[in-house]
Amino acid sequence: MKHKVILTTGHIASICRCSHDTVKRWLETDQLRGHRLTQHGQWRVLPGDLLEFMERQGLPVEDEARATLGLSEDSLPIKEYLYCWEFHERNKTCPIVGDRNCQDCLVFKTKAKECFILRQHAGHQQVFCGGSCDECPYYQYIAEVEVPRQGEDIPEA
Repeated sequence: MKHKVILTTGHIASICRCSHDTVKRWLETDQLRGHRLTQHGQWRVLPGDLLEFMERQGLPVEDEARATLGLSEDSLPIKEYLYCWEFHERNKTCPIVGDRNCQDCLVFKTKAKECFILRQHAGHQQVFCGGSCDECPYYQYIAEVEVPRQGEDIPEA
């Protein structure tokens, strides 16, 4: 499939392996950035916006999607998104201090994707990890997962 300049909801449904209605719901609730052609009309989405959405949602970018989005095999790798509790469970790196557990943490209860931001606002009383974010293996993993948005410079390795 050739690289598309603009994607329709049908293309997105095919790439994400979901229904057309699901794509419309993502667009109407601003989960996926898109542009409406008319007030009640069809939606169009830029490839970069879809890629950003897929990464945020942890959706796999398969070969067909790579071709549609204009990505090559040499493109930035797209890692699987993991919540902090999934990452720590998978890697056996529990950051919880004391007798608490992940299921009691505010991050788990709210399904927050960025525990380090929630921690800044809620503090240690509700977010139970110990130590600093800079030293956390999950925080370092997330820094590698993120892809610069359009207009941002790519950080040097």
